[in-house]
Amino acid sequence: FTAEECDEIYRITPGLNREALSSKRAKMLKLRKDFILKHAKDIKHNCLMEAGPAYGDFLMLFDMFKERFGIEPSETYSAAVKKERPELTYYPYIVEEFSQKFPEMNASADLVTACHVLEHSFNPQIFVNDLANLVKKDGYLFIEVPSIEGMALTKEPLYLNLYFGHVSQFSTSVITRIGVQAGLKPVHVEYATENRYPVIRALFRKVQGVEDIKKSFADHAKNIEHTSTKANTDLLSALSDDKNRKIIIWGCGQDLTDLIPSIEKGNFTD
Repeated sequence: FTAEECDEIYRITPGLNREALSSKRAKMLKLRKDFILKHAKDIKHNCLMEAGPAYGDFLMLFDMFKERFGIEPSETYSAAVKKERPELTYYPYIVEEFSQKFPEMNASADLVTACHVLEHSFNPQIFVNDLANLVKKDGYLFIEVPSIEGMALTKEPLYLNLYFGHVSQFSTSVITRIGVQAGLKPVHVEYATENRYPVIRALFRKVQGVEDIKKSFADHAKNIEHTSTKANTDLLSALSDDKNRKIIIWGCGQDLTDLIPSIEKGNFTD
């Protein structure tokens, strides 16, 4: 898909049913705002941008900002906001096209948000790179997406969370890596299951120097090493358990292959 083709698809979308969302969204939006304000304590209140803001409900919660912009290709949402919420300014483009058409908007926002948008992107890394370009010095980027880890904690059937329109699925490690590769410093990344829907909330800050970038990569590598070690330990325990004598493992990689010689029982085929 090209940026123009994506723009055309999203431009004609009928949008979400506003009445069906209203009863549940208020609490969810407040949780997002509280997360941002808790971890971005020194944020400045000049300019806020949101990618995919729909009807602008989240933008409306941040009335402390002098300017609030939405990057929203849907004609349905844009028309509703223009009529009902003139205090918000909407740009009718997808993020990838917006960054090309309005280079003067780069490094202009104190806070950029993208809530349940990234999972629809055909290239999450490029999408986050474009968002990061909009963030000014010492500004923040907030991302919320569905959480693979959180799915293990919710009692809801998986089909309710594995929505067919989601091009990508994310873990906290993947979201952290994408942010770091965009030149951002992770401030706080976590997953949660409020309202029976598992989400990842990730807050990043614009990194200013080479040393900051090196430290972010080093911190992320350390976290990955710790997570991998724990995963290998848990996996070894599961493979050694007599209850798991018959087990199929899809996508057997080198890490798993290295574990197999240490297991006396069972036959394994990669």
